[in-house]
Amino acid sequence: MASLAVAELESLAKERGSHFFDEKTMGFFRSKVMDQTFPVHGGIYFVTSEQFVPSTGAPYGRRWTVRFIDAASGDINTVGKFQQYSDRTSAMREAKEISEQHASDDDERNIDLVRVPDAWPLRTRLRRHPEVRVRLHRRRQQHGRS
Repeated sequence: MASLAVAELESLAKERGSHFFDEKTMGFFRSKVMDQTFPVHGGIYFVTSEQFVPSTGAPYGRRWTVRFIDAASGDINTVGKFQQYSDRTSAMREAKEISEQHASDDDERNIDLVRVPDAWPLRTRLRRHPEVRVRLHRRRQQHGRS
């Protein structure tokens, strides 16, 4: 799928009642949304950066976070840890890899994305979560595969 413009991402969130992209919210966290998005079945992966400014006034370095917006509900979830990446390139690479894994899982197994614990390694989340394994097993049984 082609990358969606950030404006379309913001529109999707606002249509579903999210305040994630509100000017005040973005300003408070000094958030920026990277231009490239990674649409998959059921939602879109994207990357944000945030910069914390403590009460002392000296800002910390900018950090990046991989996010997922659910197309149906508009819920925006952090994939991995908040501000997990110290550079834009690593965050974008991870978002792309996760979206490709998600897309291949959808194509090969026809599964839905489910929320999984943040502590799990990113590359294993979709495969190892018990709910995903149960869904895969049920779908395989329905299609005559075990």
